[in-house]
Amino acid sequence: MAKKRKPKMELRYYKMPEGSPILALLGQKWIQNYGNDIDYLHFHNYLEIGFCYEGQGFLILGEDKVRFHDREFTVIPPNYPHTTNSDIGTVSRWEYLFIDVEGFLNKFIDNSVKKEKIVQRINSRALFLNEKENRSMADKILKILDIMRNGEEFYLEEAKGILASLLVEIARINRDSGEERYSEGRGKVMDMISKFQDYISDHYMEDLRIDELAEYCHISETHLRRIFTTYMKMSPLEYINTIRIQAACDYLKKTDQPIAEIMTKPLFVYQYTKIRDILKMLQHQKSHIAVVVDDFGGTLGIVTMEDILEELVGEIWDEHDEVKEDFEKLDENTYRVDCSVSLEDFMEFFDVKLESDSVSVGGWVMEQLNRVPVKGDSFTAQNLEITVSDLSAYRVSFITVRQCDVCLTCEQ
Repeated sequence: MAKKRKPKMELRYYKMPEGSPILALLGQKWIQNYGNDIDYLHFHNYLEIGFCYEGQGFLILGEDKVRFHDREFTVIPPNYPHTTNSDIGTVSRWEYLFIDVEGFLNKFIDNSVKKEKIVQRINSRALFLNEKENRSMADKILKILDIMRNGEEFYLEEAKGILASLLVEIARINRDSGEERYSEGRGKVMDMISKFQDYISDHYMEDLRIDELAEYCHISETHLRRIFTTYMKMSPLEYINTIRIQAACDYLKKTDQPIAEIMTKPLFVYQYTKIRDILKMLQHQKSHIAVVVDDFGGTLGIVTMEDILEELVGEIWDEHDEVKEDFEKLDENTYRVDCSVSLEDFMEFFDVKLESDSVSVGGWVMEQLNRVPVKGDSFTAQNLEITVSDLSAYRVSFITVRQCDVCLTCEQ
């Protein structure tokens, strides 16, 4: 058995221009076929407003999937999982505004209660609207896009004036929606997640524990893990590591210091060091990973805390993991085999000895056929009848293996 790959979630981090609460993504770059080579969601650190001038496809907004067409637009809160996919063979034209809502409202509204209320409503859910039925809001978005595009004298002051009206309108729509109860419930979840994320942003350099973060959010650790993973499609720990990596990348862009002076000194362990000793060293250094070296100081690989724990207690499964059979039994003597498994495991499973330079079953199959395979190709190896059952591009992904005492083909 093997673990199913965890769903990927990407943080797309944007930095605001100095002195501006608005970042505009405009022009030819955003005329493209969106997303058909991407199978994961992403989120941003700012409010995203997107306007589709032309094209069609589908959007994934959190757990919802909707069709989009030209003259429609989105308002997506920060940290909200989403993606855009154009229909295959089509091109879509979008332009985007990223807004630092809190930074802008801090300077625009003196009343902290009103400011917080507007922010909470804007962040309570994603909006997917069309221009015809929401003319006022669409006009404001298009006006800001044009102002940012033209960049005339005092353009930023003009854009800020319209932005204030636009944000108030978004807040009102979320209040007036027929989904108010749903939005309020989702808003509470968003508040909790935002509180967690704000804390991480301020304390990511510290030694963080999930149970302590759950206590900070006034919920149980299990509840925090479940809600956060359901909404963000990543665990709290994965999110913390994502923020740390992004912060490290930002720091490297700004500094002239060599990486060797900045990085935390890695933990090195000798290849014959006992597991219990490595575990103690990792705990002492508060690290989850160590570099394994050989007799000559060369790097053999890495060992993680999870590797060690799985050696001690067996394979560890988390909320993302699902069982995937490498050798799926179809009937008494027939199996469906995942070609990504090692040839060594294949030989052990079927109790055969094969001569090959290939590491994986897929490589061995291509080696036997001596050409790019097609579905239905077959050959024999000792007492095994091999048939190519599935391909991914030009790679063998699955084969069917029939095991018999003496292959009929071999008898002939």
